[in-house]
Amino acid sequence: MSARSELTDLLVNFDERTIDVVKKRLETNEDPNAIIGDMIKAMEIVGQKYEKQEYFLAEVVVAADIFKSAMALIRPRLMGKADYKIGRVAIGTAKGDVHSMGKDIVAAFLESVGFDVVDLGADVPPQKFVEAAGNSDIIAMSGLMTTSAKTMAETCKAMEAAGVRHRVKVIIGGPQVDEQWSELILPDFHTQECGQGVSKMKQWAEEKRRGKINGR
Repeated sequence: MSARSELTDLLVNFDERTIDVVKKRLETNEDPNAIIGDMIKAMEIVGQKYEKQEYFLAEVVVAADIFKSAMALIRPRLMGKADYKIGRVAIGTAKGDVHSMGKDIVAAFLESVGFDVVDLGADVPPQKFVEAAGNSDIIAMSGLMTTSAKTMAETCKAMEAAGVRHRVKVIIGGPQVDEQWSELILPDFHTQECGQGVSKMKQWAEEKRRGKINGR
């Protein structure tokens, strides 16, 4: 097993020096994706510690806040790396759920592979997703609580009623998301894995690009 980086260790321990290390690595023109990879590894460890009750929710929130601050520094470098965007994703945590760590990690991954990401935040009402669908290729909904399934379903119905559901792909994700959630919400894809979700969205973007090239 490879050793964890200094950045990963700092973030796992909620150390404010995380930001200093990110700045130093950016100053050396290191690939932003490598920096993000180390931070995502840290957040995965934080999540595991929370599940094992080694960390409390307040500690997870602190780690997530540091992660967001670091991403604010990295984001301009990501935007500067790509000559074009492969698609636009509007992402948010469903109404009634204020957890944002998973959403933030997915958003970071999406930006790193070339997506234009619109972060709608947490506790997002259906109408806000409906409005975002007007100029997005993909709607990504995250949820940690089981009650999120109901509000996700309401969001998809609201998009249907507004006549925009057919214009976007919908993906739902979270540790509780399973076949039962999918049967209730009827998304285009559901997953419990961050990497799997990002891969699916990249596949959709490529399929859409090929369709445009072929005139479909």
